[in-house]
Amino acid sequence: MALLAIAAFVVFNTAVSIDPNSLPIVAALAGTGSAFEVAYAILFIREKLEPNQVVGILFLVTCVFVLVYLGV
Repeated sequence: MALLAIAAFVVFNTAVSIDPNSLPIVAALAGTGSAFEVAYAILFIREKLEPNQVVGILFLVTCVFVLVYLGV
């Protein structure tokens, strides 16, 4: 996981360096890493989510769709 976090950091910085206007989209997509970690926890260690975690994940995914597809 640490190697993936380092790779994500490098890609994040590279994307922002290439096009500074892409910061909102890159930041939103970088935030989805926590959703993937939660998915791994649910699959592999059968973790049960609390209601506030479910709401947070739904908001995160909604924000990514709004930023990417609507170009806000």
